Amino acid sequence: MFNDWQAQGAVLPSVSMKGTPAAGPGATDMTGDVQMKEANGAPKPKKSAKPRAEKTLPEDAATRHPVSMLHEMCGSMDYETVSEGLTPNVVYHMSVLVQDQKFTGTAKTKKEAKKNCAMEVMRNIFGVNYPPQIKTE
Repeated sequence: MFNDWQAQGAVLPSVSMKGTPAAGPGATDMTGDVQMKEANGAPKPKKSAKPRAEKTLPEDAATRHPVSMLHEMCGSMDYETVSEGLTPNVVYHMSVLVQDQKFTGTAKTKKEAKKNCAMEVMRNIFGVNYPPQIKTE
């Protein structure tokens, strides 16, 4: 952010610049790491990283939205979108890579394609079978 401001011609005070000493007598360098201390003045020990427990699939997984369930089980993901055709006959293909496997969903809208892709992942990796959807057209 500071680099953008400087590129636009703004002059920044030296206190905000990392590695630049503050100007003036009695000024302190505000670029160092902050150390938390306990009540007796001793530095707090750093917490050790605990290994996270394996996520378990909720019992009501088949009733919840597939994209939400996939996000809950695997975290955020990068979906690839490919469209083919011209409006109004566009078909979207959404794909995602999960556990070194590529899954794809296809539909007339991006939202439905993403949902179909997530359903495919949930079916093949987690064994969740969603009920068939009734089309009302």
